[in-house]
Amino acid sequence: MYTEKSVERWELAAGVTVLDHSTVQDLAARVDVGGYVRIRVIVISESGSGNTIDLDIEQADALTGGTLKTLSSNDFDVAIGDTDGLVITEFRTENFDTNNGFNFLNVEATPSAARMFGLIVEGLVKQGPASVAVWSQAIPT
Repeated sequence: MYTEKSVERWELAAGVTVLDHSTVQDLAARVDVGGYVRIRVIVISESGSGNTIDLDIEQADALTGGTLKTLSSNDFDVAIGDTDGLVITEFRTENFDTNNGFNFLNVEATPSAARMFGLIVEGLVKQGPASVAVWSQAIPT
């Protein structure tokens, strides 16, 4: 029987950012991937038929500034339909070029039209339990 809770393994790596923007790029905070086995990026968006959010997920060699490097096949458009959108992408941190210092995740989101949207970055910790200190509340069940 599997009894481990999600909050015991997945931790919030970058806070929830609710954005109300038009076509300007918005950057989530860079995340040090060293303590994670997997990273997932979740996009939550209001409805808007025909609108997209261009999502670029890149590796970086510094917490700020530095060089960005594309993670293959992780740059894509998130299509938003007539209902509120929820999109998730997940990848392994072993695909980062850590040997050359690319230990950070950078997420850029560019909506095609003005809209409300948010980004959540979570990491699956290498060794648990995950920290729940960043959550407003973690309710055990």
